[in-house]
Amino acid sequence: MWSVLSGVLLASVLGSLHCAGMCGGIVVVVAGDSGAANFAYNFGRLVSYMLVGAIAGYFGVMLDLGGDAVGISHMAIVTAGVVMLGYGTLQLLRVAGMQITLPSVPGMSKMYGASFAKVQHRGPITRAFLVGILTALLPCGWLYLFAINAATTQDPLAGALIMIFFWM
Repeated sequence: MWSVLSGVLLASVLGSLHCAGMCGGIVVVVAGDSGAANFAYNFGRLVSYMLVGAIAGYFGVMLDLGGDAVGISHMAIVTAGVVMLGYGTLQLLRVAGMQITLPSVPGMSKMYGASFAKVQHRGPITRAFLVGILTALLPCGWLYLFAINAATTQDPLAGALIMIFFWM
């Protein structure tokens, strides 16, 4: 497990420029230069990422049980591999110039926008914490890649641990 966790941490560090570019503006708007608000925002992210990891780990358990029922072992790992290969192929096709749009969950951006609007009138620390929690709802392939990795653990606690290392 430590090799997986160290790999997650290393990949997260290497991808941190992506995260800074995508969420940096959110942090500036929500936390500014307040250390307490910045802590609250990142603690909110930690809570939501752990929840995503635990749910993914549990989903991995369900995938394996379903796969075992039909005679396919290690269904969570197989599914994760197929999803990752598919996502990588789509990215390569985009780099090659193809216009590819992935389907979105209906109403997700509206729900995120409405949730953000509801928390903007809270105090600065509470607002930062709640916006941190809401970051798990953002359409982020980097986040979902690690959530898929968490599903392959087939264990909610191990899934949450993977997402803690992603958060770090």
